[in-house]
Amino acid sequence: MIISVALCTFNGERYIGEQLQSIFAQTELPLEIVICDDGSTDRTLSIIEDMSPSPVDLRIHRNSKNLHFAANFFKAASLCRGDYILFCDQDDIWEPTKVARIHDLLGREQPDLIIHQARKLDEKSGIIEQAPVPPMHRDLSDPDLHTVIGSYALGCCYAVRSGLIAQFPEFWEWDRFSRFREDHGPFVGHDMIIFAHCWGNGSVRVLNEPLMQYRIHGGNLFGRTEAAGSQSLRDRLAGTLSGQRMMRLGKLLIAQAELLRQIVAESDFGYSNGLVELEALMKKRGTALLNRAPIYDQFSERINRVEGWYKTLASGSYALGSEYFGISRFAVLKDLLAAIR
Repeated sequence: MIISVALCTFNGERYIGEQLQSIFAQTELPLEIVICDDGSTDRTLSIIEDMSPSPVDLRIHRNSKNLHFAANFFKAASLCRGDYILFCDQDDIWEPTKVARIHDLLGREQPDLIIHQARKLDEKSGIIEQAPVPPMHRDLSDPDLHTVIGSYALGCCYAVRSGLIAQFPEFWEWDRFSRFREDHGPFVGHDMIIFAHCWGNGSVRVLNEPLMQYRIHGGNLFGRTEAAGSQSLRDRLAGTLSGQRMMRLGKLLIAQAELLRQIVAESDFGYSNGLVELEALMKKRGTALLNRAPIYDQFSERINRVEGWYKTLASGSYALGSEYFGISRFAVLKDLLAAIR
């Protein structure tokens, strides 16, 4: 089985060199690395070009327009020539045996999707958590997509059969996909789409081994780190409870579901139980958010009151003890209940 690497870049000058070096250092090299750059304005491309000649065939494609990560990964994969494609983020580090271990599995079976695990890495290349990701704590045979997708869908840990990618239409070239981006924003993740389809077909295999280091930093699209004290309680609650935010997210999910339906209708496989399930799940959650949004708009005044309660508690003004001038621990709870009424 021949293995390709689909690597997507966008302003990744800080880490791209380290990532490429980890691929060049594989005990078993892939056939090629196909890089799709999504309009970088920093030194990303010059760093890549300065690393030539490389021990692997390295091809760079510059997108004429920004596709965002999901469509860009599909495009990069469509340009690969191998039998299997390893999705690759620009800021991670591969373990030296990643390609070899996946090749070993492919010698025994050829599923549509292989998922391995990773260790979390910080900005300075230090391991920050021993528990591997994705957690893989759900049974893949669970018939409820909602309960399993969060346990397995992490695209940088994917090896995908290229024949599966070829069955998808080139939706990133559609005018209606561009209009979707302009009207609604990012499309649903490529990893969720691929996982849902393969899960529905029962064609997912897992390697419970951390074959790479998944870097967590402030620029991540997902899993980014933020200082716990960087926002006020009001800001954190407003970000969670804002009716306006719920309305935007609800509309996005419903629009994503509709575009996904069009993609499935024009794909070579014609019907996908998993993708139909994903479409229904997005539509259901989007509708629920739209229905809840007006209710949460009423909470702005309560957020102000709760923030006042929180500041009083944090400042020590309650002087909590068994009882202090008639103020007991129950007073804190009583005040909170009064604030949220």
